[in-house]
Amino acid sequence: MGTADGSVTGITKILDNGPDSELCNIVLVAEGFTTSEQGDFADLCNDFVAALQDEPWFPVMGGAINVHRLDVVSDESGADDPKECDDGSEGDDVIVDTYFDAQFCSSGIRRCLNGDVSLVRTELDARLPEWHVATVLVNTTDFGGCASGNVNFSSTHSGWEAVALHELGHSAFGLADEYPTWEGCDSGETDRDLYEGSDPNRPNITTVTNRSTLKWRHLLTPGVPVPTMQNPDCSECDERPNVLDDDDKIGLFEGAGYYHCGLHRPAYRCRMRSSSDPFCKVCLEAIAVDLSDFAAATPVLEVVPTAIDFGEIAYGLTQYRLFEVRNVRSGHPVPLDVTLTPPTGEFSYAPGTELTFTLPAPIFEAYSWRHVFVAFTSTPTGGPTFTGEAAVTAGEPGAEQSVTVDLQATAVPPPPVDSTLVLDRSASMSEETGEFGQTKIDHTLQAARLYVSLLKENDRIGIVRYHHRSDDSDIMLTMRVAGPLGGGAGRTAAMDALDADNFTPDGTTSIGGGIINGSGVLDDGVADSRALVVLTDGRQNTPPDIPAGRAEVETKTPRQRVFAVGLGLNQLEDKLNEIASVTGGVAQITGDLVDEREFLLRKLFVQILSDVSDEAFVRDPRQFLGAGQRQATPVWLGEVDVACDFIVTWRPHPFQQKFPRVWLEAPDGTIIDEAAAASAGNINHVRHATHLYYRVLFPLRPDTPFAHAGRWRVWAEMPTTVIEHGGLIYSVMAKARSDLRLGGHLVQAEYQPGSAMTVVLEPTLFGLPIRLDPPVRVEVTRPDGAHRTLTLLRDDTGTYTGIYNDTPLVGPYGFDTEVSATTPAGYRVTRYRHLTGLIYVRRRPEDGDKDECPDGKDDDWVRTCKEARRALRFIDDVLVRCCTQHRPPRPPPRPPSPGLRRPPPG
Repeated sequence: MGTADGSVTGITKILDNGPDSELCNIVLVAEGFTTSEQGDFADLCNDFVAALQDEPWFPVMGGAINVHRLDVVSDESGADDPKECDDGSEGDDVIVDTYFDAQFCSSGIRRCLNGDVSLVRTELDARLPEWHVATVLVNTTDFGGCASGNVNFSSTHSGWEAVALHELGHSAFGLADEYPTWEGCDSGETDRDLYEGSDPNRPNITTVTNRSTLKWRHLLTPGVPVPTMQNPDCSECDERPNVLDDDDKIGLFEGAGYYHCGLHRPAYRCRMRSSSDPFCKVCLEAIAVDLSDFAAATPVLEVVPTAIDFGEIAYGLTQYRLFEVRNVRSGHPVPLDVTLTPPTGEFSYAPGTELTFTLPAPIFEAYSWRHVFVAFTSTPTGGPTFTGEAAVTAGEPGAEQSVTVDLQATAVPPPPVDSTLVLDRSASMSEETGEFGQTKIDHTLQAARLYVSLLKENDRIGIVRYHHRSDDSDIMLTMRVAGPLGGGAGRTAAMDALDADNFTPDGTTSIGGGIINGSGVLDDGVADSRALVVLTDGRQNTPPDIPAGRAEVETKTPRQRVFAVGLGLNQLEDKLNEIASVTGGVAQITGDLVDEREFLLRKLFVQILSDVSDEAFVRDPRQFLGAGQRQATPVWLGEVDVACDFIVTWRPHPFQQKFPRVWLEAPDGTIIDEAAAASAGNINHVRHATHLYYRVLFPLRPDTPFAHAGRWRVWAEMPTTVIEHGGLIYSVMAKARSDLRLGGHLVQAEYQPGSAMTVVLEPTLFGLPIRLDPPVRVEVTRPDGAHRTLTLLRDDTGTYTGIYNDTPLVGPYGFDTEVSATTPAGYRVTRYRHLTGLIYVRRRPEDGDKDECPDGKDDDWVRTCKEARRALRFIDDVLVRCCTQHRPPRPPPRPPSPGLRRPPPG
């Protein structure tokens, strides 16, 4: 046996990429091939080269490799296969005469096929001194293979090329086996339960479970938890499905290096775990690093852009801009170590920024990259223009590359927002909403007062009312600066203008007239950001019509965005929806303001103000507080939030005033109540008849810049003396000035029953898409009050979408979502958005939209005629809804007031 059982006949280069003295030389060695089988061996070698060249990484890195064939003739074919093996398996009890004495059952494991490694090295040293790696191909179709240093043996069974590449991972690139067993998962082995040794010196397995010290931390897939999967039972292999949605994502998976527990691998699948799978990213980078000894690796540091102008930033706000650091492949790909120098001047890096990091080797792309966020906090002192710079360096000492990023920002007072509220006061606004003692006009004025109360000091506000007309006498307030919180002259004037006596319901509806009048008032604004907030509870039935209002608004510069709200409606004018879309606003429908929808109108007004001001909105459902009770509502904020309004609004009580005691608890336990707000320069407390709020500018204290990041609690408490007439119905909301925003809209091409509604959410951080915490769900409320859940999926642009098709009923469909995201510093924040879809059956053109009654609204007969016409139209709507299987909403809890009024649905 051995050299007496054959001979070496020669060596041939079969893949030539350059001089053997400069490249990595892989040699394929024949074992168990007789003289007549040498052609078979040559064919197998060609198959290996083809398989190597088919590897996706080969076009980029394969130029560093030469492949040779060492022709060795053996007296007999095959390999030794002992009858008994330490792993309990039985072989064919065959012994053959071959040159390198290849045999199965090496190290007591049947699959381990090995031979005389020393002889292989001796023969190669004599014939190719520059050789680096040898793969010995054994002429047997039984599965097997093993590696000993830079020499590996592989059988030629079906699919042997994949096993040979696996073994090459060991012998050429120092990769470890990633499977979690030695003898097999079904072997009953007991000595492989837990690895307790030191961290192996291999690039693809580790004992480390800390993200910050993990050897492949620069290759981790964003958002993947570390550890990713841990074995719940170390007495056996963990054969559960992957917890991730992609088997190629890089994380930390327990079970590797022949152990069930204690050693971890980078990916759920990899060629070093199963030969049939591709190499994972960690193994590919290890291959790139090893091959860089044989190829010109000259990575180029690139930074884009090299100059950042933050523009104008309002006092007190912290804004972020980014530059991208790139590892540009130039020749052979390798990782690039990068160092950031802290910015000069008033600039800083975002919390959690690593000052040293590694950019992965760009194997499949032109460059790898990382975003670096730079922060600027605007201040009225020292400016208005601020400059600085940030330096980025990379590379080995003596061959460093450096790039400087120039920074500039301008501090300015907060930009104002100009708004005009256009409010319906037609006769139907006197109707009750379904909640005790509450009419539509009551809800409207409460929401409008909350809107006015939350304005910034330099915002401007105007107020217009309308019914069948809207003229100069219906301008309740021309544009006024809001002024200080709680008592500014413009804010006080707006509150006075929103007195119920100014909005006595009467007459029919001219939405177009209100829009035209409101747009004229808004013309006197000075801000670039302008909004018309139009509320109606009915359809347009008196000229001027909505298209006339649209024609008026569309001509305005700066743009006037229209935000339309249909109060208590099951149908919103499609023309009003169009004007909102065209001007960049949003149209919403509340449906009946009962049960959980009681505070929806106020929430919509807060959401509109958030959208107009480019701020973020968080909300909480309706709650109940009994006498002597206290309860807390959580609000999650992060370091990306620079200010927040914590709002509590409640249902007014007709018999007595109930004012809850409200205070805040910061994440670090700091208590903020009315007294604390009075003594703090960055906190305001404002109270009105049906709402109060705390406006807090961050940081809470200069010495604790991130004390506001985390879970806030908004506490509410009712005195024990308040026991009459039940408890308090209230709602908690929060509106944050933030760099993390949740944009969203609903796309609906058709409106008949069965039409699809597409929900679109666009979360951004620093103006770029951000990944939300899964799952991203929307609660759908159908017209009959039934609830459904819609799960949204993320596309390549970072947009989340979902299509809702369960729309057989006529009426409004509410879509509510409260999502969370993780900030760069690791904090959880929440954001909320309400959207509305609508299903209706269009009227016949011959029915018309106008009242067929003579003019003269003060005439009792004419007023009665118009009320009757509205009642007939309503009955027509009820019939349509019944014919489309619409279950009517519940009747109001008390009988309607006397007089000719619209009957309850059903």
